[in-house]
Amino acid sequence: MGHFAAITALQIGDLSAAQRYCEERLSYSPEDPMALYALADCLARQGQMDEAKHRAVDCRRAALSRSDEIGKGVVELIEKRFPELKE
Repeated sequence: MGHFAAITALQIGDLSAAQRYCEERLSYSPEDPMALYALADCLARQGQMDEAKHRAVDCRRAALSRSDEIGKGVVELIEKRFPELKE
């Protein structure tokens, strides 16, 4: 449920709630690439670029460790959102 709550909070613009939901999700699953992506995006929207880039790097690493389509898709998302991470 945490993922859906985070996405809903992002959609309505409640960035602080979205951040809390993402952080809660990561407390259960610290390598969840979608939660890391949502948190990085949320932090960037709030102007916290250093922390956003840190989470984006974590996201990219977690996504690359997966050998499935979800991992590939998240890598594409994170590289579009944070183009400086492209190799």
